[in-house]
Amino acid sequence: TVTALTDAILESPETVNLVLFGGNVGSNPSLLTINDVVAPTGTTPTATPTPTSPSLFQFAQPNYTVAEGGVATINVTRTGDTAAASINFTTLDGSASSAGTAADYTTAAGTLNFAAGQTTASFPVTTLSDITGEPPETVNLVLLGGNVSGPPSILTINDVAPTGTTTTATPTLTARSLFQFAQPNYTVAEGGVAPTSFFYGSSPDPIIDGGYGVVTINRAGNTSVSASVDYLIADPGRQPRNNVDYTIVSSFSVSPTGGTVNFNPGQTTVSLTINNLPELTGGVVNLGFGPGSIGAPASNAITLI
Repeated sequence: TVTALTDAILESPETVNLVLFGGNVGSNPSLLTINDVVAPTGTTPTATPTPTSPSLFQFAQPNYTVAEGGVATINVTRTGDTAAASINFTTLDGSASSAGTAADYTTAAGTLNFAAGQTTASFPVTTLSDITGEPPETVNLVLLGGNVSGPPSILTINDVAPTGTTTTATPTLTARSLFQFAQPNYTVAEGGVAPTSFFYGSSPDPIIDGGYGVVTINRAGNTSVSASVDYLIADPGRQPRNNVDYTIVSSFSVSPTGGTVNFNPGQTTVSLTINNLPELTGGVVNLGFGPGSIGAPASNAITLI
């Protein structure tokens, strides 16, 4: 969890680097963007955003590779204002280590200075040779201390077997745990408003033959924006079947296996009407959710009699 703080300064979106390290990292780092929120009514912002476009820095590639013992050249590009500017950079261990006698590379950290009109600059990362056979290892590449417009990058060090030597170990052939961010980018409103989460309302009373009941899908957290979620219908065995034994009526399209509900800004509840068709199979209809930020209760059971 990353908590964003509120201030009374009008400002452009700001970024935070999200980096996994100290293990087998299976994908790129991620980037959290903090969007400005207008100051509360009755307050006066202490500053306004600059009308000119700032220099925006990012890695030229999301991934770099280098053979063990080689030197990787890491390119950084910028857009926006091309006046003289600078950005800091650093490396962070992924599965590769920069410490001790078994180090895989030499830490690189410093400042890249861009002259007026210059749009690309680079820094080197030096990797170290050993006689240990090992899987590819990773190094996180991070920009910081300026306007960063893209996520961190990752450098993969590929093993090289020394000529005429016998390696002291061979790479394991079993699958390793690989960790990665679920998304390449995240956003949050300034002040740390919780993301929208979805949950069911209480179950309706049993629906008699030919009758109907209402199921609600609610949301909490950041309800100031539009949002949507899929609901899923479980029809195992001889349970009632949607569009055969009952129907679901909503303002959105419905399929035999579920549907999607959409929330307008400020809307916190959407209703689904369950019609129990007369003289057909009764039983229990189970509703769940598709992927998303799901709260409790995460499911609902409707009895048709």
